[in-house]
Order: sequence, then structure tokens, then C-alpha cells
Amino acid sequence: NEPNIIIRSLNDGDIIYVSQLISLCYRNMAVTERYSKDEIDDLIRERGSIKAITSQCRQYAFWVAVIDEQIVGAMAIYKNILEKLYVDPRFERHGIGKALFKTAEDIMSKVGYLEMLFGAFPSSVKFYEIMAPNHNPRRQQPPVPSKAIELF
Repeated sequence: NEPNIIIRSLNDGDIIYVSQLISLCYRNMAVTERYSKDEIDDLIRERGSIKAITSQCRQYAFWVAVIDEQIVGAMAIYKNILEKLYVDPRFERHGIGKALFKTAEDIMSKVGYLEMLFGAFPSSVKFYEIMAPNHNPRRQQPPVPSKAIELF
């Protein structure tokens, strides 16, 4: 039984909640990706802090996934690049990532892009392989040295 997921553009009042969501996802990566506490703290500061999200809003278009008025997912798009896609670990496998991904495809398609690029941490590669089976992954500079990231 899939929850009612609403995808909407981010507003200023959402930034704190998106920061909390991204920080939670990065903390979860300490286990799934075997990142150290220092690496996670760096990721949160550089990519998930309120300051970072506020700054990124100038470059990327952000959307949030909402269930029962709670932000449970977020994504950011720049041109034909899905720059970010995060789902609250407590809500994984409820169709949120799929809904965000499909929304990104629709948005990019409507403005004329024929190809979507996206990066993924190793634990997320399977999701992207399912969502975009015809993409060919390429190596990209990882956000944390020694950690692999795939660019599809």
C-alpha cells in the first residue's frame, strides 16, 4: 500500500528540513558506505548544512517529496543532471525515490533534454540501474577521497 506522495518545489521554509533529511542520509551512509565520522561531518557541512542548501538553491532547482506534511525526500536538478536524490532511510522502499526520479525525468523531458545524468554512491547504484537500465555508468571524482561514485 503506497503512501500518498506529493512532489512539490522547495520553498524557503523547507531548507531546514531538507538539511536535516540530507544529514540523516549521510549519517546512514556511515554504515552503508563505511564512511568515517569525519568524512560524514565533512559531507554534511559541504553538502547538507542549511548554509550549503541555501547556497545550492541559487544553482539547482530543488523539489521535495512530502507524505502527511512531512518532507521524506528531496532532489535537486541542474539542466539535465539529477544532482541530488535523497530519501529518508525510515521511508525507503515506499516509492519515494521512484516518484522523485520520475518527476526529474518529466521535468527534463518537458524542457527538451533527451538524456539524464546522475551520480550515485555505491549503495544507490542498484536503484539507478533499475530506474534507468539503459544508462552506462562512468567513474567520477568521488565526494570523499577513496570512495567510489558512479556517474550514469
